[in-house]
Amino acid sequence: MAKVDWEVSKMLIETGRGGVEDRLFANGLMQVLVVVEIRAFDPTTRTDYELNDSDLATLKLVDYYDGSEIKEPWAYSQFEDENEFDHVLPGTLGDAPHPKASEPLGGRHIKFWVTTTKAENKSIGAEIEQPDGKVVTTAATGDSEWASRVILISQAGVTYTMNDIRVDIDPVGHEGGRLKKTFYYVSSNRYPFIKSECHGFRAPGEGNDEALHNCFRFDQYQYGHPEIFYIWEMGSEDGQKRVGFSNVTDTIRINTVPNGITLLCVELNYPATFQPIKLENWFKLFDRYGNSGTFYTNFGEEDHKLKIQAHKPGWHKESASD
Repeated sequence: MAKVDWEVSKMLIETGRGGVEDRLFANGLMQVLVVVEIRAFDPTTRTDYELNDSDLATLKLVDYYDGSEIKEPWAYSQFEDENEFDHVLPGTLGDAPHPKASEPLGGRHIKFWVTTTKAENKSIGAEIEQPDGKVVTTAATGDSEWASRVILISQAGVTYTMNDIRVDIDPVGHEGGRLKKTFYYVSSNRYPFIKSECHGFRAPGEGNDEALHNCFRFDQYQYGHPEIFYIWEMGSEDGQKRVGFSNVTDTIRINTVPNGITLLCVELNYPATFQPIKLENWFKLFDRYGNSGTFYTNFGEEDHKLKIQAHKPGWHKESASD
């Protein structure tokens, strides 16, 4: 079948909410929607031409002023590459969700997600190459009849520190019991956390003792009882976990606090012979907009109590402890 030539009859770029401006955090993860409406016609028959995906292969987002394709610190991706973070900046139109632009009659709406790591105002246009080699652009470098742009206003992302989180401690040990459990729940004082990335722990399937899965420390401080410390990813795991050592274990529930990550100290109130586990544990927490903070676990020099801090152990900085 012979290839049919086509020419652009309309091209317009706008935000996902149908306007010119949108806002986002410059954290590289928050996405905002940009929509390119494009229509075409067959120059031979002068009738509307229905663009297919192959025809749209050269469609790209460009800098409105110089016509170059969008590049770092900005980036764009296909609509199918939507991530889990919110797409509307807090306080913007009541935090209403982004509408999903529908296909117009006789044309196409091509949707892109845009992100950035730089705080600035960015004017963006769209460009496509026709079969005859002519480049049609909405940027200022092209014909004024097609001129349109979106202005994306990015503001500095939030880097979470100790001032931005809270650590709630819940001791649930029983007097005279063989296991004393102390839960630590880390949550946000700003925007809710929705995702975590944990590092430096004993992965499930590592070792024969299931009760030591997700453990990052198993040690005995001076003349105290042995202690086991655990961490679990937030959200993805919600259920019962077995903790403890050897034949003295207990079943707990994790992720019981919304938008928080769970850590646990299990103190063995009996003598035990064990192989110590000492892993450098740290975790990264992401809020609903893709902002994040990295935190480390450490232990007090005198009391050996678990501490959460925003710097690698050994640095003299802030920390939160019980």
